[in-house]
Amino acid sequence: MAERKYTGILGKRLVKPTLLSSDSKKIQFEKDSSSAIEALFREFDLLILNNEELPWRDLALALANRHVPAFGALRPGRPNKNIEESLCLFFWIELLMRRDKMTKTAALKSIFKAGNFYIKYETLRSRSKDIDRNILFRLLRDIFNKLEPTIGDERIIKALEEVLPSQVLRIKPARS
Repeated sequence: MAERKYTGILGKRLVKPTLLSSDSKKIQFEKDSSSAIEALFREFDLLILNNEELPWRDLALALANRHVPAFGALRPGRPNKNIEESLCLFFWIELLMRRDKMTKTAALKSIFKAGNFYIKYETLRSRSKDIDRNILFRLLRDIFNKLEPTIGDERIIKALEEVLPSQVLRIKPARS
């Protein structure tokens, strides 16, 4: 059986808001979820009458969870075996962006130039993009951003400096 390709809202994964997400993100998720459900019913030629709960709705949602990216279906692929490296990379980027006021690109260039990873720059950049898509790293970034007004950026920077390997502290800003 050929894999079905979904387009529009059904072809994109809906990102569920975290507990720390803003109200506007939560409202947008609710709107996107409603739109995705309507599109799902249209995709399978099911009618929605007066927004009533239809008996086959649970079945449609179960199938969607299994097959439709917008409803959480995972794409095939290898699991991330470099989770420790990804976690370190995430913390290094956060430190350099906060402490040295670097952009993410400048932070990646500095990390690469310092030789903390024995991989090509493009691979490092690709891992950074994977980090941005990972829900756990987004949650960590949300936590940092929510803590910043309360405890201050300086304390976050100090904590990052204390837990990261000493070679991170020697990273100099990359020149563009």
